[in-house]
Amino acid sequence: MTLPAPKHYWNFNETGGTVAADAAGGAMMALDRPSWVPGRVGNAVRFNPSDGVRLATTTLPEMPPPWTAAFWVKREADSQGASLWSSNKHALKLEQWGNTHQVGLTAFGQFDASFDGTAPLNEWAHLAVVGTATETKLYLNGSPHGTLAKSVELGLRWLGSTQGYQEFASAILDEVKVFDQALTDAQVAELATVTGTGLTGQYFTNANLSGTPALTRLDATVNFDWGIGSPDPSIPVDRFSARWTGQVEAERSETYTFTTTSDDGVRLWVNSQLLIDNWTVHSVTDNSGNIALVAGQRYDIKMEFFENDGAATAKLAWSSPSTPRQIVPAARLYPSGSGTRA
Repeated sequence: MTLPAPKHYWNFNETGGTVAADAAGGAMMALDRPSWVPGRVGNAVRFNPSDGVRLATTTLPEMPPPWTAAFWVKREADSQGASLWSSNKHALKLEQWGNTHQVGLTAFGQFDASFDGTAPLNEWAHLAVVGTATETKLYLNGSPHGTLAKSVELGLRWLGSTQGYQEFASAILDEVKVFDQALTDAQVAELATVTGTGLTGQYFTNANLSGTPALTRLDATVNFDWGIGSPDPSIPVDRFSARWTGQVEAERSETYTFTTTSDDGVRLWVNSQLLIDNWTVHSVTDNSGNIALVAGQRYDIKMEFFENDGAATAKLAWSSPSTPRQIVPAARLYPSGSGTRA
């Protein structure tokens, strides 16, 4: 399944300063003080009224239903009340007011409601809340965790506080995503995938990818220089082939250049588009192709390779205006199946 593109996406991968970039929608988030810490994926922001971020502010209006708000959260302390998102009219609570520590909803002057679900202390949990015109649903670590027969707009003015002056969170937040649609149960479960782990690699004992693969495994990256050897004792040193499949997720909404380094033949598809096609016998050669990707959205990817004889090399890199050329990291790759890890 391919997730839709988020409307807004703060990955908090900055390393300093007091501005967090919206990698999808372009809405900047202003922090009252820097508090960057290691996160669930890359860096994160630590909210704490004493020595972390107190105020994180945007200029975004409320989002009417349907909507989905998702977060990686590590709650560091119990609070009388703490918000995730809020506006002057509504709040999505990490801990509902009254020392219940339950995730909740508030419509100021109308109601306070709580789900039967609490983010654990001192460990990472994935929270997703899905709002429709008739109800609001909580998911914890990808699983449904209660429904409220309440409908609210999603306030996006402040993150980590209620209305910018109370109910400050004591938590680390990472990978904050907002969708302008109600995700399905299956989509939320996919969203809660911790991080990429690589691609599914299939290896064949012939040079044309025919028949049943002799070896299937999980390759964290495609970054191989086998020399005159082979990927595995079950694979011959010459005249073998390989196929890597799965999905790739961009960190920012930009045009990415994918580059293969191969000896010998190589083909690459991203989002079903053939970007590279050099299915020939050749020495070590770089080939490149460009495609525009949206931050936070996963795209199908497939790379095929064959080795004729002599040395064998197969590598997959990418670059973009904000990303120097690098091997596509495992954290941005999702396998199509399971196997033994290389």
